[in-house]
Amino acid sequence: MYSGKRSKEASERRTQKRAAKDFIWSYSFNDYLKSEAVARTDPSDVISHLNSTFGFADMSAVPCTFKGVVISDAYGNGAFQK
Repeated sequence: MYSGKRSKEASERRTQKRAAKDFIWSYSFNDYLKSEAVARTDPSDVISHLNSTFGFADMSAVPCTFKGVVISDAYGNGAFQK
């Protein structure tokens, strides 16, 4: 019977997704002239961070953002705004 709670795997995946986004945000470059945030990390950096934090990295939790990708801008076209 469904209890209304997330499964253990789903909650771990959600926690890793949040940790990956927080890691990318913490190392992003904020351009105040263009009002955008640019990623300065690779997926390999995120995977190594998740491995050191959780002991393993769920690949579905790693967002596909590379160095130079706009993750947030004033027009709502960033990678984390879609």
